Amino acid sequence: MEPQDDLHTIQRPAAPVLQRSETEKDWSYDQLPEAVKDGFKKSKFADWKVTDTKIIYRPGGSDRYRVKVEKNDVQKKHLFFNANGRLVDEDITI
Repeated sequence: MEPQDDLHTIQRPAAPVLQRSETEKDWSYDQLPEAVKDGFKKSKFADWKVTDTKIIYRPGGSDRYRVKVEKNDVQKKHLFFNANGRLVDEDITI
């Protein structure tokens, strides 16, 4: 089993009363599935610089791959891809 020292658990509300737990792990761009890399290359963010990648383990096995990108010092985003390489969400980051 791999060392677990780089895992971080995040609690996010899924409903007003219930919470779900996600675990994220540092991941290199080279470790991303080919479908995710292909999805990124075909996205409107393909010319942005990749600064960080993580895998997010979610309950039910619907894992996501988070790719942090920046165009400049102000424009930075987290892009979330599913295992098929589909961009499913994005948010602004600092």
